[in-house]
Amino acid sequence: MIQPSEELDEALHNVFDIEASDEEHLNYVRQVFFASGNDASVWFDGWHGVVAYFQGQATKAEDVRRRWGAGTARIHIVQPVEGVIAVPKNGQLILEEFGDRSSMDLIPDAGHALLPEQPAAVAESVIKWLRRTNP
Repeated sequence: MIQPSEELDEALHNVFDIEASDEEHLNYVRQVFFASGNDASVWFDGWHGVVAYFQGQATKAEDVRRRWGAGTARIHIVQPVEGVIAVPKNGQLILEEFGDRSSMDLIPDAGHALLPEQPAAVAESVIKWLRRTNP
């Protein structure tokens, strides 16, 4: 699995910095979660530092290999092309490792915040996959 760079990891941490100015906060959100040119202001607020802290601690404490393959379930990756936290290469690695039980749709013009960036494309990807795997 490819981890974010130290710079991006720091920016992700800084998203939750209550000392950051509004401008700095929005820049961190934009840098970490959004594709270039997309409106990061839709995720300006709603951040909860305490929740983020515990999520970060849980992420650090768990071996990613434990959840990487989703047990024995089928895997469908809705992969943002401009994702910098969960990069497209990770999706490709899952496809290579899990073969027939995995599939992936690449969503252009989206970063990690792909739901507000490309909601119709996400819905289409998931619905098509559900129809294909549950006839």
